Amino acid sequence: MKRSYIRTPEIRAKNSVAMTCTLTGKRGPQSRSWRGGKHADDRGYVNVTLENGKRRREHSLVAEEALGRSFKKSEVVHHINGNKADNRNCNLLICDRQYHQWLHSRMAELYMREHFSEGAQ
Repeated sequence: MKRSYIRTPEIRAKNSVAMTCTLTGKRGPQSRSWRGGKHADDRGYVNVTLENGKRRREHSLVAEEALGRSFKKSEVVHHINGNKADNRNCNLLICDRQYHQWLHSRMAELYMREHFSEGAQ
């Protein structure tokens, strides 16, 4: 059985207004939803929209600026305090992928030991 939807004049008017805003193509600073080119993604990282329209993660930009060069393929950025939105220089550690993986596994091991060992309260 097909559902039938009744489209009232109010709904049609609302949809046409939304469509008009979409069709005007207002992007970037002209858009009503502009937040300065920064937004958090679903993983907690802060993404920045650059002048050329491309997006980059803010922590990568901060670390590359501190380094004075682009990353090598083997390099990644680690957030020391675990807060992916905290992109201060003092919270970023540039390391290779292997060390970064070891760091996360070691931190998980220490967390498990501290919170789930028999001696924990």
